[in-house]
Amino acid sequence: MGSDVEWDGETLNELSPEWGERVIFLPECGSTNDEARKLAFKGAPNLSVILTEYQASGRGRRGQSWVCPKGEGLAFTLVLRPKEVPTLWSRMDL
Repeated sequence: MGSDVEWDGETLNELSPEWGERVIFLPECGSTNDEARKLAFKGAPNLSVILTEYQASGRGRRGQSWVCPKGEGLAFTLVLRPKEVPTLWSRMDL
């Protein structure tokens, strides 16, 4: 998508009603991970996606920041609700 394309949840819902219910598009946010955590606690279904064009204060591995400037990409977090015990999570097959 170029930076001249406007994107919103309604567009996705028109393209795919099933995914339209699970993809939460935020034009900007601090951290998709923080937003996903809030929505997961509120009952967001398995495989929900929190997607943004601009992330200001995301966190990467080992304490690194994970910033996504507008027009340079997309940042997202996927909500997973595995049924397996945590010791088997590395073997999950989505």
